[in-house]
Amino acid sequence: MKTQSSRLLLATALTAIASTLLIGCNKAPETQPVTQAPASTVGMQVDDTVITSKVKAALLTDPDVKSFDISVLTLKGEVQLTGTVDNQGQIDQAVQIARAAEGVSGVKNELRIKQ
Repeated sequence: MKTQSSRLLLATALTAIASTLLIGCNKAPETQPVTQAPASTVGMQVDDTVITSKVKAALLTDPDVKSFDISVLTLKGEVQLTGTVDNQGQIDQAVQIARAAEGVSGVKNELRIKQ
């Protein structure tokens, strides 16, 4: 009887070990990560910074606009103008100045008139 119970115990232990090894070796299939193109390159960032600087300088030197309340942000050549000005003429002039800057592909106008 003792021999039969030791064989049963040994068989159970071996089955448990074999099952553990088989489960541990079962590896999920590897999937290749999806690679995306970088949102922007260093060259794009430098160009955007140069465009932003040119637009800001032109806005500050223009006698009709000359506002520190205009923020300029450039992303992939598109200039975004935000902030407040005194009148619609200043908005129109700011947009025209931004469009005239070298390297600008578009202008997103979010300027508002001061209340």
